[in-house]
Parts: sequence; structure tokens; C-alpha cells
Amino acid sequence: MGAPPISACTTHLNDWPGVRNFVESLLPQLGPDDEIVVVDAGSEGPSRAFLEDVARRDERVKVVVDPGCLRGAGRDRAWRLAKNQIVLHCDADRTWRPDGWARLRGLASRLRAGPVKLVSPLTEHQGCGGWLLRRDQLERVDGYDTTLQYFEDVDLDKRLRGHGPVPDADFDAYSFDDKSKMRRISVNVRYYREMFRDGARMRIDRDYLARPSRGHLRRTLLVWFVGRPAYRRGRRLPPARSVAQSGPGPT
Repeated sequence: MGAPPISACTTHLNDWPGVRNFVESLLPQLGPDDEIVVVDAGSEGPSRAFLEDVARRDERVKVVVDPGCLRGAGRDRAWRLAKNQIVLHCDADRTWRPDGWARLRGLASRLRAGPVKLVSPLTEHQGCGGWLLRRDQLERVDGYDTTLQYFEDVDLDKRLRGHGPVPDADFDAYSFDDKSKMRRISVNVRYYREMFRDGARMRIDRDYLARPSRGHLRRTLLVWFVGRPAYRRGRRLPPARSVAQSGPGPT
């Protein structure tokens, strides 16, 4: 019996050339029943045209444009559109290594016991690897919180663990330019506003959110004049689903 097909689900906004590297490195590794599902949140650069062109040429690529959707909503829509019972959730700025998909298939046998969290050693953030799950495991927790732009993976992690243990699996089958990504977001006012707002809804301590900015004058100013007011506003919004169900989030 062959390995079950997998749907690689992701969402992005103006992530160029990251999304091109993601698709071009992964597509040659897919089997005939595997697929890539991308929800584009309204990109204005070349990424959207690239994705639509690839989707026209290869039926294993499914692209949906949903302008303005938050990242949680994009991730949630992607897995609901997927045709396969096993779904991979990862970011769209990953470049897959030649043996990456084959290694992922090897992890699929572990899904009978529960979802698997992919832990990448690329950065200090354990959530950067992604998730490998069955559809019923996502349906059990009703998918992602569609009102979150940031920490949607932390929220999902908490709700999945509420139904049982979630093992970590070391998975270094792709790479990405983390320094380039950090340069892009380090001066982005919108990033700080949304990150602190959603951090407040996850009940993550404000000083914990500000830690990566210490020692960088521009980032520190953004924390004070953008992040802190956004955090106060976020505390007045309804809490994220995992917080509402089980109490305060990580600190």
C-alpha cells in the first residue's frame, strides 16, 4: 500500500520571492495525488501572478485569492479547501530540500496517535516548522482562530493539546532567509500593531513581546509608540479561542 497523499497548505501576502521558492522547490517532489493549497491575502506584487500561472499549468496547485484575510483565516480556509485527509501546515517562505517531501511522508505514519508538530532548528521559534495533521484532528478543534493575524499557531497548539499530547518531530527539510524576513518586519508599523494586539488577546505578557526589540532604537520606539497602545486595545477585545477555553496564554 502506497503512502497516503498529502495537501501542503499555506497562506501569504506579498511574500516574494519566498512563495516562488516554496512552490518551485516542492512541486517536483509531489506525487500525482498530492497538492499545494495557497490562500493569497491580496498580494500586489509578482507573487499572485506567479501562483495563478502555476495553478493554470498544474492541477496539483490550488490558489485562492482572499484580499484582506488575516493569517488565521487564510490557514483555516486552506485546509478546508484541501482534498486530502492528511494536511501539512507551513509558512510560504520555505525552500524545500530535495528529500524534504519524502521525509515528510515518513512522519505520516505517526498521525494515528495524534497530530505532529514539526520543529525546525532553523530559528529559536519552535513553531516555525509547521504541523502535520489529519483533517479530523483539525475538525475536532474547529480549525484556526480566524480573527488572529499573529499567534494563530500558538492558539492552535493550545487547543490541540487540550485533546491529548502533541509530540514534536525534528524536521529540517527546508530553509529560509530569516535575517531578510526580520529586516522586513523590524521597521513595519503594521507588524507591531497587529502583533501586540493579538499578543494581548492571547494574554501574552507585553514585556515578553517586546524582548526581541531591546537594543534596537527604531524597534524600541515602535514598541513604545505603536505596540503598547495596540496591546491596551487588544486587552479590550475578546480573547483568542484558546484563552477563552482554558485560561491565560504563554508568558
